[in-house]
Amino acid sequence: MLTASALLTACGGGGSSSDDSSSNDISKQKAGIYTGSSMIGTVTGYSVLLITQDADVVLVSDEAEMLFGTASESGAKMNLNTRYYMDGAGSDWGARVTADLTYNNATLSGPYSGFDETGNFSLIRQSDLYERSISLSDFAGTWTDTDGLPYSINNAGIIASVTDPATGCTATGDFELETVGYNEFEMDFTTTGCYDVAMNGEWEGYGFFSDENGTNSVINAGLLKNSGDYFTLVELTKQP
Repeated sequence: MLTASALLTACGGGGSSSDDSSSNDISKQKAGIYTGSSMIGTVTGYSVLLITQDADVVLVSDEAEMLFGTASESGAKMNLNTRYYMDGAGSDWGARVTADLTYNNATLSGPYSGFDETGNFSLIRQSDLYERSISLSDFAGTWTDTDGLPYSINNAGIIASVTDPATGCTATGDFELETVGYNEFEMDFTTTGCYDVAMNGEWEGYGFFSDENGTNSVINAGLLKNSGDYFTLVELTKQP
């Protein structure tokens, strides 16, 4: 499960950054959802990593930090080229973090570098969670975020307009399936009317379903505003 903030309660930081594009695809046995230990910045803890078959990367730690970027594969090697986001990150906001990992028997492990520091990842691929077919109809229903705000999603994966009274933000968006037969998706939404006008705009990210209250009962995603000055961690729980 991703440690998440509310969908419309985003976190901002100093400076700007851009996602690094990649044309490399990732093989099906190495793409996936990984969980385990990592150190990001100066904090060691639990992390969840999604590597899509289109080479997109989202990693979230139990400190609500996010790495967002791309992956490239060469034999048993998996290289992550990402940027770092955390509420209050200051000068570290958007700093480049790279990792040179080795895939061995469903484990990704190896060093990262960033913040003028080094550390290590040790992450295990969750094949039962990743290697399952999902459909747009799995998004259909009413969901609530971590603040209890309800979201209505139809069976085409479209989020009905929702407004957060705490931020003034109104959001609409949709989900798109990444790879048929696998638990990964893209999430896009647009915010308008925010009290902090810098939060208005287009957002994009990637995620997966998890099973806290039954199969595909929680939507998990990490998203970055296209301008690179805000991010949000999404956790939506399906209601009966």
